[in-house]
Amino acid sequence: MKRFFEVVSKDPQRASSSSEPDSESTEGINESPEKDKECEKSKKQKYEQKYVKYWESEFKWLSEGTKGCHYAFCKVCSVDVYIGKMGKSAIKSHANTQIHTKNAATISLNLVQQNIEPLFSSVVVSI
Repeated sequence: MKRFFEVVSKDPQRASSSSEPDSESTEGINESPEKDKECEKSKKQKYEQKYVKYWESEFKWLSEGTKGCHYAFCKVCSVDVYIGKMGKSAIKSHANTQIHTKNAATISLNLVQQNIEPLFSSVVVSI
């Protein structure tokens, strides 16, 4: 394993010039333009996932993001989830967060209470 150390000189002129590369050491180096083209070809293209409407069939609480096509909107948490890098995995990851599961449980509990209340409102208790 190679280790690189910075040489510190007591002479202020040498210390300030040591951080700059020597002009002599870079004069003889010529990089060919062909090599640059090869490097550009080997770089991966950056791609950002866009929102897919089909996901709404799997995730009922999902809709298209308000911030743009690289976001999905969670109706449960009222938050935009960035899907540009991870795509559908970002949605699954968000679904497993504590905040989302807590909000989803609260919403489902409220729905159950709303469905049960009409059953008890028709009962009249007389003493």
